[in-house]
Amino acid sequence: MDENNVTFLNNLDWRSKLFTIKIKVLRLWIRVNPKREGEIVGTEMVVMDEQGTRMQATVWSKFMKKHEILLNENESYYIYKSQLSVIKSNFKHFDKEHAISLNFDTSVKRCENFDGSLYGIRLASFESIKGGEVDVKYRVDFIGYVDEWSEPEMTKTKIGKDSEYMNLQLLDEEGIKLNCTLWDEYCDEMFGYIQSHKEEVHVVLLVQFGSFNKYKGKMTLSNAFHITRLFINADIEEIRSFRTKFVEKICKTSSNGQKSIGSSGSISVADDFLVKHPFSNFRDITLLDKPCEVIVLGTIMGVDDKGDWYYLGCEECTRKVETTMVIEDAEDGAEEPKFKQVLVCSNQDCLKEVVVATPMIPIRVQDYAAIASLTLFEREARKMLGVTAIQLLEKCKVDQACLEEKTIPYQFKSLNDKKFAFKIQISQFNIDNHIDGYAVHKLVNDAAIIESLESRIPADQGVDEAAADVSLSDMSTGNPFALKDAVDSIGDSFTPDCTSKDCSKTSSSELKRNLADVYEVEESISLSSTKVKKAGVGAYL
Repeated sequence: MDENNVTFLNNLDWRSKLFTIKIKVLRLWIRVNPKREGEIVGTEMVVMDEQGTRMQATVWSKFMKKHEILLNENESYYIYKSQLSVIKSNFKHFDKEHAISLNFDTSVKRCENFDGSLYGIRLASFESIKGGEVDVKYRVDFIGYVDEWSEPEMTKTKIGKDSEYMNLQLLDEEGIKLNCTLWDEYCDEMFGYIQSHKEEVHVVLLVQFGSFNKYKGKMTLSNAFHITRLFINADIEEIRSFRTKFVEKICKTSSNGQKSIGSSGSISVADDFLVKHPFSNFRDITLLDKPCEVIVLGTIMGVDDKGDWYYLGCEECTRKVETTMVIEDAEDGAEEPKFKQVLVCSNQDCLKEVVVATPMIPIRVQDYAAIASLTLFEREARKMLGVTAIQLLEKCKVDQACLEEKTIPYQFKSLNDKKFAFKIQISQFNIDNHIDGYAVHKLVNDAAIIESLESRIPADQGVDEAAADVSLSDMSTGNPFALKDAVDSIGDSFTPDCTSKDCSKTSSSELKRNLADVYEVEESISLSSTKVKKAGVGAYL
């Protein structure tokens, strides 16, 4: 490797691979095959040279074991004997025909003297975006003042996947406004910042490698998945410069100043966990007879390691998926039918015939009443661990300490004995089969929220004649009351599927029989998110 003879990215020749490049990794993520759920295609990167040229780079799956351990985001490298490959249009992020491919012959060496931009940001103005000067096909960097924002909401994508999003209105230095939509983990990141910085008046958002589109005459900005990076009031030159100019301008035009960012939304995380939904425990939620969402407070005991540390679940209902073969539509003139492998849901009531699967991680959680399995979706796993389940799975294949797929990644050890508040979904499947495996819709480890929920735990946790009726905590006073009454008092602010008619309790005698069964089998039975419990265990989760 000749470190003194470096070729800049703009001067690369696709006919040769005998060149050395000096680059910085700006972004790095795992790419999966969209047609074969769970199949890893490779590691995707955005790299930049000292001239500021940005380019895509790929480490294909069969070469990941050699290169992935060394490559890290925000670090610089010399790369020798890579080659250029043509990019398919669906995966083209920049106005370049080729991407850098790292193969078996490629050598990678860490570089300690990279003399280039820190983040490689190239801002496009709102005026240039609205005026059509920026190509909609490629990624774009933009910056704006967060003038308005809306509460995150859930929706289904075209393929039936549940996604969370929030809308923002961004304002630039010239007073031009553009709407921006952030999805899934980017929505979580932005909304989390808003909730923890409510008193900040001037919040500036810089989106690197974002997207935009024009629909019915309206221009909308958004994140692109995996590649996008958010800078929220970060201490970087671009944001410092924008804030200085923006604040100077609004101070000249407004005598009242600007509202704080926390005043723009309709509900906070604290309200979501302390007001909107009832607080329950793993024992009492077995008394519900209709689907709804509840809040539980528990300590993570570890990954549910009865089998693999993850499973591929249906994005529609979270149940395990199975592989089967189906006959493809025959081409004209074809003599024999063609078969293809597809994924189907193990849930016979699932509405999807052929499903899209995503990694699900079952964890064991203990609250003051019982122990249950909770299922983490991809977004929640990333929030807790900083990496996705897919990335953890791939790391197991290259990590010498985690050679077998069933070995639990070491990252999970950091979660053991940590306390979280969980918003969980009680599904019809849970109710009909009396099993746990509740889906986690949101989780927080905010100290104030946890302290508030802890104060609502009944002082007497035992079971006697007076405690036969299920007790939950009153969200405003801390007084215990039945779940049915909790739902009645919340009314329309509670989830639409759980009204006073939807959430009910059993009789005292039934409850006591169930609880007696619980204490008898608590130490001996193993609960599964995929197997129906043994007959006779009553309401045990």
